[in-house]
Amino acid sequence: MTNPYQAVIAGAKGSTGPGEELELRRAAAAMEDLLSRITAQREAEHEGLDSTATIRAVVLGTGKLLKMEISARAIRDIPSHELGAHCMEAINAARAHIGEALRETLSDLSGGAVELGQAPRGDVLTYWREKMRELR
Repeated sequence: MTNPYQAVIAGAKGSTGPGEELELRRAAAAMEDLLSRITAQREAEHEGLDSTATIRAVVLGTGKLLKMEISARAIRDIPSHELGAHCMEAINAARAHIGEALRETLSDLSGGAVELGQAPRGDVLTYWREKMRELR
C-alpha cells in the first residue's frame, strides 16, 4: 500500500498547472494532521506496572513521570533495597507504552505496519529521542 503522505507530497512536487494550489493545500493538510497526531501522542498519559503489578507509574508521552503509586502490598513484600529497581521497572514499562502508541500512530499514517527492527536496549525513551533526531 502506498503511503498517503508521500503520495500527496509527490503530487505537490510534480504539479505545475492550475491544480498546483490544490495539491499544496493537500500537502499542508497532511502535515497538519501528522503534527496534530504527534502532539496528541506527546500529551497523552501512559501507564506501566512492575513485574509484581504492585507499583504503577504514569508518564506523559514525552517520558516525564507524572505519578508513581506504590501499593501497601509492595511496601510489605518487596525488600526496601529492591524498591527503587521496581519503580524503575514500572517507569520503563510506561515508557515502552509510549513507543508502542507511537508505532501504532505511525502505522496508521503510513497505511501499513511499521516495524522497529531491533528492539531497543536500555531506556526506551532515549531510543525514541535518538530515532526522532534522525528524522530531522
